[in-house]
Amino acid sequence: MREDGSVVVSDFGLSKLVTETANHSAQIYRHAAKTDKSDKSTSPKSPRPPRSKKKRHTVVGNPYWMAPEMLKGELYDERVDIFSFGIILCEIIGQVRADPDFMPRKSNFALDESIFVEKFCSNCPEMFYELAFECCQVLPEERPNFEVLHKSLRELYMLHSASERRASRLLQQQQKVLEAGT
Repeated sequence: MREDGSVVVSDFGLSKLVTETANHSAQIYRHAAKTDKSDKSTSPKSPRPPRSKKKRHTVVGNPYWMAPEMLKGELYDERVDIFSFGIILCEIIGQVRADPDFMPRKSNFALDESIFVEKFCSNCPEMFYELAFECCQVLPEERPNFEVLHKSLRELYMLHSASERRASRLLQQQQKVLEAGT
């Protein structure tokens, strides 16, 4: 977070995958442009496809936002980024740092949901903190993928927008009734 209160979110790990895919495509394009198709005597090597990055084993980052599988040194995939995003959502909901001294965590690195709700969720829509909790599941296969997460966030936004419009209309109606009575 910047001093002016603006938030910068970068590299949940996916930029590496996107960059590698883009670099591979560019490599193929450059190779095709350099290859003279009329010269059959040379047999250029085809560019090597990128290694599969489905599962990784390197550990980089701050442990406060790391998924349990990373902290345990296990193989992991992009679902660690979902966990990190869930912790960020919890920081926003609770207006609390991810530091376990402030954000309630369990010994298995999980979010302590019951304490979190008790301490921080009194003014938060249940659907929103439940989505954050889904992202913070200890088992990676229990976390939503980015597509599901995006859809859920969009639905929350639409519900919130509709609710705001209804509330605004009710306030306008009440204002008219009050004005008519004076």
